[in-house]
Amino acid sequence: MGSSSVDIPTARGDVVSSADLGPTLMHEHVFLCDHEVNISWPDTLGDMDGHVAAAVEQLNALAATGVRTITDVTAIGHGRDIARVARVAREVDLNILVATGIYVLTELPTYFRLFGPGSFIEAPEAMTDYFVRDIEEGIGSTGVRASILKVATGHAGLTNDVLRCLRSVAAAHRRTGVPITTHTSIPQNGRDQQRILAEEGVDLSRVVIGHVDSTADGDLGYVEELLEKGSYVGFDSFSLPLVDLDTKVDLMAKLIARGHGDKIVVSHDHACHVDFMPAEYQGDFYRKTYFADVVGPMLLEAGVTESGLRALTVDNPRAVFETTARGAY
Repeated sequence: MGSSSVDIPTARGDVVSSADLGPTLMHEHVFLCDHEVNISWPDTLGDMDGHVAAAVEQLNALAATGVRTITDVTAIGHGRDIARVARVAREVDLNILVATGIYVLTELPTYFRLFGPGSFIEAPEAMTDYFVRDIEEGIGSTGVRASILKVATGHAGLTNDVLRCLRSVAAAHRRTGVPITTHTSIPQNGRDQQRILAEEGVDLSRVVIGHVDSTADGDLGYVEELLEKGSYVGFDSFSLPLVDLDTKVDLMAKLIARGHGDKIVVSHDHACHVDFMPAEYQGDFYRKTYFADVVGPMLLEAGVTESGLRALTVDNPRAVFETTARGAY
């Protein structure tokens, strides 16, 4: 764990001490929306006041289970709307930390894609300054500062645009010191992310390689390969049935038994509202307290101790933020 606590910005516009984060889910979403579609066809937006109220209800139900903090890793490309998240944050009994970055699996948004390193028009990279501004000054006019950087890699691998985003996130990390969290779709993504981030001067102990519970498919060797390079790993897609739950829990229990319990963080990768998915397909992993009521007991049955569970939800998230460079926030 870091040598001392740090103050971390929240979606309320205030800060929370890392010592007071409490049980923390490191990879969640409040809203996932497509703004262009919503603007063009307003009926796709639905009742946003109702969605905000539903999000408040869900997150207060989550707070009632003992969760004190979630990290909302919604980035550009996911429909990030921090003003909307801030409305929710002011009415819930937990902390919401927010991210900056761009969710790009193949191509960047048009605004960035045509201008930049290796692009149609060769130009200096513009993204990094935006990421740094989100961290140091705030996102838009909300006054809410980002506390973590988000980057993604998918089945297409290291396209020019994905490489640009990885390198831009690395540059923003070097300038601000805040941690990095990632999306992966296949095992090669984690390897590629570590290699590129290391080449760009990132200390890999400040990186969470995400979704290993779904991408590893029980492959202990792959996850230990990531851990040996110093990163945290995220068992952070418990709401997604990409790999059966028994396989996920078995892999986590084996890693903990092999001494890696201090480098694992957990989450659902759930959203309170997704406008591009019918409600009946979204599930309700907050009111049903899925991690606490389902996954936690399975881990205990597999031999993980209560202190081991606490490390996953309290100690390790705190350490992710406390390895942040002093004064980053």
